[in-house]
Amino acid sequence: MHVWLGVLALLQFSTTSFQFPRDIHSLSPAGGNDFWATGKRGAVCRIQLEPKQESCNYFGDGLITAIDRHGDLMAVAGEGGSMFLSRDRGRTWSRNQTPSSYHLLSIGVVSDTRLIAVGDWGTLLRSEDSGKSWVEQPLEVKFGPDFMGVPVLTRDVADPGSGESYGKGSEIPPQAAATLSDSGHDFFVRNDVILNDILALDDGTLYVAAERGKLFESKDGGKTFHDMALQKSSSASPEDAEAEEGPTLFFVTGDGKVLWTGGSLGTLFKLHFGKPRTFPRVEKIELPIGDNAIFDGDAKGRTICLTGSDGLMAFSFDEGRAWDRVRNPDYDALWFRKALVLPDGSCLFAGQKGTVVKVSP
Repeated sequence: MHVWLGVLALLQFSTTSFQFPRDIHSLSPAGGNDFWATGKRGAVCRIQLEPKQESCNYFGDGLITAIDRHGDLMAVAGEGGSMFLSRDRGRTWSRNQTPSSYHLLSIGVVSDTRLIAVGDWGTLLRSEDSGKSWVEQPLEVKFGPDFMGVPVLTRDVADPGSGESYGKGSEIPPQAAATLSDSGHDFFVRNDVILNDILALDDGTLYVAAERGKLFESKDGGKTFHDMALQKSSSASPEDAEAEEGPTLFFVTGDGKVLWTGGSLGTLFKLHFGKPRTFPRVEKIELPIGDNAIFDGDAKGRTICLTGSDGLMAFSFDEGRAWDRVRNPDYDALWFRKALVLPDGSCLFAGQKGTVVKVSP
């Protein structure tokens, strides 16, 4: 059964469900209506729905949280900076060494040579040689009085008063940071927001969705990023501004003309870009889903799929004008972590207990 969430008309749809023996944490298309799924115990599986069958590789005991492909090059990544690469569309795999020990939450295989991975504590990794080598390139922010925690320097800096030098990568205590700041000396520190998802467009533009309501954009292939500031604080107080920063953004998807991003507390933004691409018009979409977190979304053509906590599976088959939702008490206690638009325009939802639900118009 289902409940209407549409604003124009009741959508017509059908559902099919499948069960697999493990939680699913990421999805990627594999050709036709087949898909790749990853999860616990280092599982990377190619799954065929009709008839149902799967072929899996297991890479240790860690959790694989991200997967992406460009041409023959595939990459999966997860806990502790782990990464595995395939150069033959998943037939064979090799372990890849990265410079990070933080969890990687999303990876973008931008081209045959460029890969970018993002994750915990502001981790941003970039490779320009198909994954043979990596550079860690954390996002940075100019230090200010509202900065929280112990800063990690992203550039060398010297105290103009004492002459004491701090090297790049140094953790400097709050008192030292305050002294530098009071001296009028500008310096840059690591932006430690969790980076949840990366989207690579065909023109090379990149978007990264993060906590604290942050959406970052790069127009130079990932060398530099800037905060798009979707929500601007109205508070003069740094403490109030911190509280107003916004919900966690768990995903970003779209084609560049329109982007969708959202996350905690059922938040959903639609970004409309003009020509040439300038700062977009930002529309906040009000979905009647309560406080259900939206963990993931995918958009292709006229189909948009959103999935999240408490069995959330919301979708639109008309570019977001009307919405509907699968409502089934068997799913209410499950977290559906990932959504995928299939080539036939259907939505695929997957998550806890290996539950997979296909919704077709």
